[in-house]
Amino acid sequence: MASIAVMGTGVTLAPLIPEDRARRNWSFATTMGDAWLAKGEPRRALTSFEQAIAIDRGSAMQGANTSAARTARASMYEDAGTTHALLGDDQRALECFAIAVQLAPDAASARVRFAEQLALCGRFDDARAQYAAAGLPLQEAANPLVERAARGHWPADSAVTRKLLSAAAGILPGFEPATVPLVRLEIMAGSLEAASAILRTAEANGIDQNVARAHAAWIRAARGDTVGARRILKTIPPGIRAGDQRVAGTLELLRRQTGWKPL
Repeated sequence: MASIAVMGTGVTLAPLIPEDRARRNWSFATTMGDAWLAKGEPRRALTSFEQAIAIDRGSAMQGANTSAARTARASMYEDAGTTHALLGDDQRALECFAIAVQLAPDAASARVRFAEQLALCGRFDDARAQYAAAGLPLQEAANPLVERAARGHWPADSAVTRKLLSAAAGILPGFEPATVPLVRLEIMAGSLEAASAILRTAEANGIDQNVARAHAAWIRAARGDTVGARRILKTIPPGIRAGDQRVAGTLELLRRQTGWKPL
């Protein structure tokens, strides 16, 4: 009898409880966006996420500012940002990640993605601040960017590779795993001024001096200044030139690209 009474009360009150259609539509659009993203269909995912964002911005959802709702909304904006990034729209990705962090400041995942996007957009000081807020050491932040760059296919992915390495070297100047391949990439692309600028920054931030000198010599040789290149190489001890694989590898690349035989 008690159960029947409770059920009767529910039926009686049901018309007085408004249906949250906006929340239902938002949940459906978000779920579809997540599903398309998981299937590797970012363009289809984006259509669904844009629907969810339009509903979110319409301020029609009930309880949207509860802690749980803000976390769910932040997750949606983070996934939308990831989708924009996959499609090459860096600015829209940045906007979505920023909103995710505003909604859920304690969500480390959203803050790290925001920091990474800032780095990819060349805003290195802002990126470092966000990584610090997320409690992520800069080397741990730079490593995944370098690993993603290493998975690229040259020369098809050269622009993406350069972007990832630039982001890693930008947030952690002098980080050899990012700086060395980036300098080499710029030299081989003929961007000698860019290579020199990156190398100077790396030297100022503690990159191994013999590694730096080997690349400086390569830049000189690429400019046709073999006299200057030879002068730089003489400052590297013979044992280092032969025994340090970073230096020896650089000199081999120099020889292959320029046809000039180093010391």
